[in-house]
Amino acid sequence: MNSFQRAVLYNIRKIRKNLIFFCILLFMTITVLIGLSIYLATNHEIETLRETIGGSFKIEAVYNKEDPSVWEIRQEDGTMQYTGPQVDDELIEKVTKIEGIKFYNAVFTWELYTDDLELFHGLFTYVNQIEEEKERGAEMLEKTTSFIGNTNTENSSYFRNGSFDLVEGTHIREGDLYKVLISKNLAEYNNLKIGDAFTVSLRESTGSKEDNPYKLKCPPFDMEIAGIFEVKSGIAESEMVPETSISDNLIFTTIDFSKKVLFYLNEKKCPYDNCTFFVKDPKELITVIDEVKLKNIVKMNYFTIQEDDSMYKESVAPLKVMKTLLAIFVGIIMGACSLLLFIILNIRVKGRTRETGIMLSLGISFKSITYQYIFECIIIALFAFLLSFAVSKGIASQIGNYVLEKVTPKQEDTLKKITKEDAIHNQAQELTEDMLNVKASVKTPDYLLIKVGVGEFLIVILVEIIIICLSVSWEILKLFRKNPKEILLYY
Repeated sequence: MNSFQRAVLYNIRKIRKNLIFFCILLFMTITVLIGLSIYLATNHEIETLRETIGGSFKIEAVYNKEDPSVWEIRQEDGTMQYTGPQVDDELIEKVTKIEGIKFYNAVFTWELYTDDLELFHGLFTYVNQIEEEKERGAEMLEKTTSFIGNTNTENSSYFRNGSFDLVEGTHIREGDLYKVLISKNLAEYNNLKIGDAFTVSLRESTGSKEDNPYKLKCPPFDMEIAGIFEVKSGIAESEMVPETSISDNLIFTTIDFSKKVLFYLNEKKCPYDNCTFFVKDPKELITVIDEVKLKNIVKMNYFTIQEDDSMYKESVAPLKVMKTLLAIFVGIIMGACSLLLFIILNIRVKGRTRETGIMLSLGISFKSITYQYIFECIIIALFAFLLSFAVSKGIASQIGNYVLEKVTPKQEDTLKKITKEDAIHNQAQELTEDMLNVKASVKTPDYLLIKVGVGEFLIVILVEIIIICLSVSWEILKLFRKNPKEILLYY
């Protein structure tokens, strides 16, 4: 009879005696397997966020009014025009050649008159109601809003940070000339849906020298709705906020459309409001920025560079906490159960010292006896492994996402309403800055895709089999130095 056969027979006779060992091994395997699976899923999500959100830096021109060399007076209307360096296609091309840049999003915002679109009422509607003598064409400000041109609206800060969430349709990019994204509330307010169109126009504004402020500067534009977004964080409708700043009134377009508007304004090139450059690895953000400065692509007296990896850091913070907790928990469980297994298996082997001596006296080798004792444990372990795999697959996802929910701060939709009290107690400058800095949501996932894979299963099995082999061998080696007669007499 070989070692394996003797191991099977022993386990059949000693089923109750093996129960404690089975339960400990089952608990250890389930716990470690679930912990490892959740850890790997968490790590994968962190890497995904690194790629999708990553780090970025924004370049913006500084319009220094104290520097007369970059300003000139326009002959047609006597206004001051900036002539210094700006964020344009030439600058963008130079920056994108820097190693480590993944993509960019240029932004240009303009205000247009919404011919057949009703906006949510704001400051100008309120002022026109109470003003006794209104400026000529004042009503047109009630129907004027901001059109935000983007290289790709998906990379707009509003959508990346979770302030706005696209709920219908698709994002727009270069090539989608007359397509727009509008808010869900604005669409419902005007009974519009995906594929519908509305007209906007570029007109003379209030305060112009034209007799007719409504005079068209170019043919009207028919804009098609390509997507509808929901405002999660932003500025609510209020009589203290201009219509152009109410979040539900904002309309997103492409850079192509912004350039079209500039063409009709006789602008030779497109000076963007700013451009955000995204790096491949957030860890390299500062290195990339330093290289931009070192190559003098951006002259710091004319531009500002603002690095931003805060969204990435805030988004992964709960996941990193979760990783740390899992590593500590799995480590404690692994260590405690390994120690317990070591003690139990040592006691188990020591309690069979006389049996070991008898087998040695019958000519069975130490090697064969060691194999038998290890096989006995592995046979029990196999049942524990199979059961633990089935249990882990069933509950790993629920446990992992429960932990994620507990470590993730609650994100609430925040529509900020500017009141009269805000305007009274704050200076206009401070109020404007406050309006533009509504705290955005982070992109920590609500759900983790957790899979108990065969790879993780085999890793756990291998570790536990090694523990079993070492634990059994440790006590057997103590007996190795004695002959069968000494063992029988001593014990």
